[in-house]
Amino acid sequence: MPPNLMIKKTLYLTFSHSYGAYGSKEHFCHFLWGYALPGLHRAISFLSTQNYTEWRIVVDDCGPIMNKTLKELFDALNLEVSFRNLTDNTTKEYDIERWDIMLHEPSIMTDDEYSQNPHIQKFRNNPFLRASLRETNSMERLKGDILNIRNKCLSAVDNFELENTTDYLIIKRSSEPHFYSEDGQAEIKGYGVSRRSLIDVDDFVEYLRSKGVKVNSYEPGAHSITHQIKTFNKCKGIIAIRGAECSNAIWMQEHSKLIIVTPRTMQPPPIYKRICNIVDIEYYDIAGVDQNQLSLFDYKECIEGIVNDKNV
Repeated sequence: MPPNLMIKKTLYLTFSHSYGAYGSKEHFCHFLWGYALPGLHRAISFLSTQNYTEWRIVVDDCGPIMNKTLKELFDALNLEVSFRNLTDNTTKEYDIERWDIMLHEPSIMTDDEYSQNPHIQKFRNNPFLRASLRETNSMERLKGDILNIRNKCLSAVDNFELENTTDYLIIKRSSEPHFYSEDGQAEIKGYGVSRRSLIDVDDFVEYLRSKGVKVNSYEPGAHSITHQIKTFNKCKGIIAIRGAECSNAIWMQEHSKLIIVTPRTMQPPPIYKRICNIVDIEYYDIAGVDQNQLSLFDYKECIEGIVNDKNV
């Protein structure tokens, strides 16, 4: 049979539900950490033992926004993917590890300050998850896998040129696409500014510039994942309201700074703190007021102190 007519074997990467219901692959944090990065790692590991020309990679539908990001990410590493349909015959299927859940191992397997969080309590009662975390050197292996795929992604975008770079970036959240609206098809409604946002990013950029700080605003959702990886890697620090954009902290360099303002009403598991710990990034979480639209000017002394390496 001519090579171009060869029927390829199918490697199917499936979003796992064995870890319990937590997040959605249609939303960036759980998409990146619960599917895309561990899925990419699994695909590369598997294909390294095979004649990769005999295989095609099939992935789950993650909604229109994340599907585009998933394709961009795999394309950057020269891997072509297609999205699953009911006619696909699977040769090899992998239930992808949920790194977004496994990173909470300290709170799941031992008692710490986060162990009473409702999400953590559900994780602690999941026998599949606990068995996975009990495996010998499970967390050392997980950290190694994360750093391995981090390095592969950074190498893949090494030749990507940014028009502008600066020391600090203040994150602007994106507006809500129709898919995530109440009338849309998303599993979980809400996205970007419809959930939480900073209300005066441009004004605060000008304020910090007046204090001698090199800073710009940045909207990750307006750029490709390649652009996001490179941008987070080239800055010295990120300032943001708690949100999925902070998942990109994995691309930042050692000793850079992630400064998050978290509304007091939120008490989520500390996923971004644990991401920062992997790469030795300085993590700062500022307690905000009980509302989802916040002004950075209310926390300017604290932010200035962190940016200028003063004791805060």
